[in-house]
Amino acid sequence: MYRIVNKDLYISLISKKLSSELNAAELKDLNNWLSKSKDNANLLEEFKSVWNQSSSYKESIVFNADAAYDSFVEKYDIPEEYHSDPKGTIKINKYLLSAILIILLSLMALFIYNQFNKGVVTNNNMHAMTLDLNESANVTLSPESSIKNLKNSLNSNNSEAGSPIKLNSLKSLDSQPLRDNMLARKLKGQAYFSLNNLFSGIPLSLGLDNGSILAAHKASFNIQNFDSDNKTIIDVESGELAFQSNEKLVTATSGQRIILDEQSGKVIITESPSLSPFAWHKGVLAFDNTPLTDVFTIIERFYGVDINVTDNSPVEGHFTAFNLKPGSLNECLELLQASIDMKIVRKGLKTIEISEINAD
Repeated sequence: MYRIVNKDLYISLISKKLSSELNAAELKDLNNWLSKSKDNANLLEEFKSVWNQSSSYKESIVFNADAAYDSFVEKYDIPEEYHSDPKGTIKINKYLLSAILIILLSLMALFIYNQFNKGVVTNNNMHAMTLDLNESANVTLSPESSIKNLKNSLNSNNSEAGSPIKLNSLKSLDSQPLRDNMLARKLKGQAYFSLNNLFSGIPLSLGLDNGSILAAHKASFNIQNFDSDNKTIIDVESGELAFQSNEKLVTATSGQRIILDEQSGKVIITESPSLSPFAWHKGVLAFDNTPLTDVFTIIERFYGVDINVTDNSPVEGHFTAFNLKPGSLNECLELLQASIDMKIVRKGLKTIEISEINAD
């Protein structure tokens, strides 16, 4: 009989995966372990089944400690000596068991809560986080970015012999074969993807939180999908991808940028800017006479912080720094202050107050 090595460890990782609490290293470790045997993969499916069933349970449960205890004794045939001590052992055992059952019910309630956010991975760190989606794809999330329904294996029934389907031959990206090959959904924030379809002729696809869909066989690209921007920007670093918003379907190749205006629904294709939109995922910042307002926004998104200008200083300066790879937020702010005279104060971990800006 196959024996699962370190079973308790991986049960713990599976539980964290289902509650969206895995970090990148843990997710990679778990995915490697799941791929080693069918028994490992089956264990994950068993946990998923229990998880899904928990969503049908009532959030408010009337709990009767005496009835629960009696049922437990009867079901597991507890010997008489453990529940008939006239000196009160029954009371101790009963309420110890009650405490355990209350904890289990609390965990069940947490499972139900997490069902509403199933499969959501959010980067709450102050640096980029890279996740291996499967053997063919990975994604790097910027801070304060999230993605839902990450898929760490493709549908084995979705393979097709022959040449890959050409992206420019597709009439729609919202089809069942592409939905079966969808790696993730509901992207918010910024993410850099590297896709390499090793499994089938059907393109890999991704869904954004605004309903747009991307598809590619092999490509690397950057997506900016911030709520505050009212637009979605996709820059293609290599390969070719297709993008669909409502009924509009376009393709873009290396060096091109797709811009979706979410208010008008208009989609345009331009050249990517000369200042690399891809460097951030390697921990690199770059500014080329960049307006100070944009500098603040870039730093906010790079570190997942809030920058507040606390006086009436005009934010009119510009900042230039190529291939800047700061080791920390403090180092980044020090370099900025060395270039532009301003007062910078850290307020807690993720809030920065800036005042007395003098860009002359």
